Amino acid sequence: MDEQNMEISVTDYQSANDAALAEIQTALQKQGHPTTRVKDCLRLELSVGDKSYGFAYFASATFLFSLEQHPKNEDGLDEYELERLRSTKRDFKREFREYEYELFSEHEGQQPRKELSLFVIGSESYLKHELEIGRRSFVEQDERCARKMVLTLDQALGMLANPFPICAEEQAELGRPTFDTVAELVDLAEDAPPVTDLLTLRSSEAEPDAALLTSTSCAALRRRVDSIVLRVLGPEHRIFWDADGINIGRIYDRRGVPLYAASSSEQKVFAFALFLAKLAETANANTRVGIHGALNGLGLLIFTGALETLREFVLATGASVRLQIPQRDKREWAEKKLGVVAQVTQHRVPYR
Repeated sequence: MDEQNMEISVTDYQSANDAALAEIQTALQKQGHPTTRVKDCLRLELSVGDKSYGFAYFASATFLFSLEQHPKNEDGLDEYELERLRSTKRDFKREFREYEYELFSEHEGQQPRKELSLFVIGSESYLKHELEIGRRSFVEQDERCARKMVLTLDQALGMLANPFPICAEEQAELGRPTFDTVAELVDLAEDAPPVTDLLTLRSSEAEPDAALLTSTSCAALRRRVDSIVLRVLGPEHRIFWDADGINIGRIYDRRGVPLYAASSSEQKVFAFALFLAKLAETANANTRVGIHGALNGLGLLIFTGALETLREFVLATGASVRLQIPQRDKREWAEKKLGVVAQVTQHRVPYR
């Protein structure tokens, strides 16, 4: 094959991207998610009722992870600009930062600030390759502008679906759910209502009953836990369900590691997922959930995933939530996330 035939033009990249986005758009529309084309992505508006709170962008993995290989448009450039363009070494990290800045620039300074997510969609084999060479990890760990997740189309559709069964009970008579935040439990108001179900740091350290959880009767519970772990830790993680013991690890591991040997964040996320998955079967508008210290110490990306999952739980069940966490910035972030679906109450003393 001669060199000319080996070259890939801008049109070739665009055609391949158009085909990939068309497939993604069709799948989203079948699930009731209408999207619009924005530059080289699809955009989906996120809302609860008639209240819009954010946007999810969908990009093709093969297009995104080849940014540094795309031919540059040289139309209208003088000789100096052409020489500078051609002599500059292409770098994926720099190209990606320019790409996301241009994509999210219209949201810069927007008030109220919208939640932004970027879903990078590709096949399982292609994403495994990208994980091995490091570009995927760079994109997922980048916290600027938006939360980013690299996953398959089926995983993305699962992320958009509420993992909890919708409570059929009428919520109107009981009013809007509440979301209380507090730095320390001693700061609670005297008339603060008690919680009905509680997850604490100590209870999250309890060893799960592997024999029971891997039984046939718990199949639906396991699927719910898997869905929550995907949302919170991201698509690189999974649970390995075995009657001899429950392991957690990377998606391409053969067995993962036992929960007692897992990282603190992985242990907390599994306990959080199991707690909500069980509670979702009976929770309703009379349920008041207390999460006291169980999410302390999580990184911002993982904590954000936990809050978004908690919001889906409140939306599905109508339950109220009390979150105890000492960091002020995380309480404020939680209030913003849950304020879309619940009435926020801040329990604070003047010196905190």
